[in-house]
Amino acid sequence: MKKNRIVYRIRVYKLPEDAVLHCIIYSDTIHNRYFDAEFRVVQNSFSNIPISKPEARLTTFQDELRRGGQTRLIQDGYPQDIEKWIENKMKEAYGDNLTIRIEELQA
Repeated sequence: MKKNRIVYRIRVYKLPEDAVLHCIIYSDTIHNRYFDAEFRVVQNSFSNIPISKPEARLTTFQDELRRGGQTRLIQDGYPQDIEKWIENKMKEAYGDNLTIRIEELQA
């Protein structure tokens, strides 16, 4: 199965804190049924201390990204607006009232 790859640089600002991430989107070019997205934190000045996870709760996107510095999501269906989807994932990880810049990089 052949996959396309698109790489994005994401800058998230909530002054005085900021983060730079890379998001690599792999899409199924044969069936266009699913895609997976890999997020990696390159630089981060956001405080990770307030995020706590009770033992009984499953790990969330926010937990993995803010505590571990990377996460990967696989889902059915390709979003109609991938940059809006990335923006929403950044709000899920870092909260609302952010400035988010998304730039597609040449792979």
